[in-house]
Amino acid sequence: MARRQSYQNKRAVITGGGSGLGLALAHELKTRGGKPVLIDIEDQDTPFPLELADVSDADALSAAINRIEQNHGPIDLAIANAAIDITGEAHQFTAEDWRTIIETNLIGGTNLVSATYPQMTVRGSGQLILVASGAGLIGFPFGAPYTASKAGLIGMGHALRAEAQRYGVSVCTACPPALDTPLLETGKAKAGIDRQAFLSSVQKRPMSAQVAASFILDKAQVNKSPIVFPANLRFGHKIATLFPKLGEKIRSDIAAKFDRFGRR
Repeated sequence: MARRQSYQNKRAVITGGGSGLGLALAHELKTRGGKPVLIDIEDQDTPFPLELADVSDADALSAAINRIEQNHGPIDLAIANAAIDITGEAHQFTAEDWRTIIETNLIGGTNLVSATYPQMTVRGSGQLILVASGAGLIGFPFGAPYTASKAGLIGMGHALRAEAQRYGVSVCTACPPALDTPLLETGKAKAGIDRQAFLSSVQKRPMSAQVAASFILDKAQVNKSPIVFPANLRFGHKIATLFPKLGEKIRSDIAAKFDRFGRR
């Protein structure tokens, strides 16, 4: 059995931490004795210290990390959670849509790694958690830029995990389902698309952010990766990987739901 590490007194930074899963992770870390500091693009009313930065801006994010380390000490845990989403058909996405989503979701994650991981290797300890998505595992239709960005995080997590272990740093990639967070409600949609009806047809009851946060940290504490949940998502991923034709059917079924529910 893997040794369970403690988050007691560990300093953590969470991007996209002002709401949703990021804030839920902060609350869960606090219950485990951790000391979370949040980074968000907008000022938020939270009980935790908050730094403002756009994660897609490497210099701004690095400056925020420097301020956090000056005020709170070295970072033991860095969680790349910031994300945006747009629902639409692939031909509706502009080059700007692709750039904005990938720069926030994927490049934002790489910027956090660049700002925190080197010092972890020097100290010989630390942990990175990359919050990807089930969409990045399965290949979710009608969200191609989001899916691409999350798949990129998954690939980065695999590669980085293999490198980091020799320095005493653990890397875990989390792949949750749709969560009951502001992103689910406020995510944008292209013209003529009923985002809420479509997403509800695929997953009837979104998981609560607090349940997801608890599950992610439980698995990260024993250095498990990738962290794929719930059970039906794990099963779907295995089926899609082992049997590509069944994977195509899963995606075709999602497309059929879009044609039925997703068009206004």
